[in-house]
Amino acid sequence: GKMVYGFVAGKAEGDGSLRDLLGGKGANLADMTSIGLPVPPGFTITTETCHKYNQGGKRLPHNMMNEVHRHMALVQKETGKVFGDADNPLLVSVRSGAAVSMPGMMDTVLNLGLNDEAVEGLAEQTGNKRFAYDAYRRLINMFGDVVMGVDHHKFEHAFDRIKNKYGVDVDTDVPEEGMVEVVEAYKEVYRSSVADPFPQNPFKQLELAIEAVFKSWDSERAVIYRRLNGITGLIGTAVNVQAMVYGNMGDDSGTGVAFTRNPSTGENKFYGEFLINAQGEDVVAGIRTPKPASEMSAWDKKSYAQLMKIKGTLEKHYKEMQDIEFTIERQGEAHHRAGGVAADPRGGSDADAAALIRPGEEGDEPGAVPGTPRVARRGGGQARVHGRGGGGPHPQWRARDPCPQGDQPRGRRGHALGRGHPDEHGRDDQPRGGRRAWLGQVLRRGRGRQRHRRRRGELHCCGPGLHA
Repeated sequence: GKMVYGFVAGKAEGDGSLRDLLGGKGANLADMTSIGLPVPPGFTITTETCHKYNQGGKRLPHNMMNEVHRHMALVQKETGKVFGDADNPLLVSVRSGAAVSMPGMMDTVLNLGLNDEAVEGLAEQTGNKRFAYDAYRRLINMFGDVVMGVDHHKFEHAFDRIKNKYGVDVDTDVPEEGMVEVVEAYKEVYRSSVADPFPQNPFKQLELAIEAVFKSWDSERAVIYRRLNGITGLIGTAVNVQAMVYGNMGDDSGTGVAFTRNPSTGENKFYGEFLINAQGEDVVAGIRTPKPASEMSAWDKKSYAQLMKIKGTLEKHYKEMQDIEFTIERQGEAHHRAGGVAADPRGGSDADAAALIRPGEEGDEPGAVPGTPRVARRGGGQARVHGRGGGGPHPQWRARDPCPQGDQPRGRRGHALGRGHPDEHGRDDQPRGGRRAWLGQVLRRGRGRQRHRRRRGELHCCGPGLHA
């Protein structure tokens, strides 16, 4: 049977009713695509495929990668980019997504598809070599940690040595040539830990990432979590692959997380935080200090207005408060490659989408929707929405207590809800052990799927974010 369902060019092969087959993220991605939100192009590999993998001796089902290649070709056609290309590379994110939101599954991998040649193409494509190599070092770290099990501290130590060499304290102060050195150091960490060089074939990277998602279904944490919470009847997790969107291309790009309303009072007021020049998980990692969403309109009025329009569409469709992650990308290149606000709405459920406001463009991770490269210009950028939306709020939101399950501090590794994300994601301008929560702890503790972060030497409970 069919193993891969696409959502490209404004059309989705699945819909919101196929949660058991496409998982929460995949079903919501399809649903949001169908209601006209700018969702970045991509595809979902079904939970049945995961079941076949786990029942078939941990081997990827016959013909699955052929279907993946066919759907990747459709994403390439929409974005005008080529996966792993040396001149105009398409990068993707890979995320797990079961029918029921649960911790313990594989964490997100961003920037997948970069290699030694594609990183030069990305540098040429964006006119920003430092950004390209920063994206590459993030991939090597995430892929090494999440997919291959390399201790993330090894990457941190390598980065710290280079920061010391250049006499800087924060990641963003490492110069371009230093970032190139970081990539080389990371590749050496990977090679020495895995006994193989970092894979240069982008489809090999993708295959290994897909396999890691499938394996995470039977991980000890995931199995124990399902048993303790009485989750039965599920056959596996889906895998979501999406084109990337960047919020870390400079001071005219950014990322954030917010509720469409005040989660404590219900007041119809956009409530959240954002970071300038940051990617994905940086906001929820608790390492940099975000700005309140109320200040976003002063920074980028057009993107903020676009986000408000998306907020209205989501609430009208799902008839519930949504929590969103968004990315604003700006790439002032010819063929309409403006930036964008990518929003990731989740009415408590866990779909991971993104929207690249149309008439849109390519749709890097958090943010593109149907159509070939055509993006609504907004003086340099455009809004994209990563969506986890739909499906109604998590039961916790129906309770008065924003964290009815208690405030249990957890560490980055070994906690009940999974491994957390590498804190190399943007370890910038804040001393370690800094701020404990964002959005007054409500965002971190009251979500359907909790994510936990470690801020060096500090254990704390924090809520999920998209990613991706």
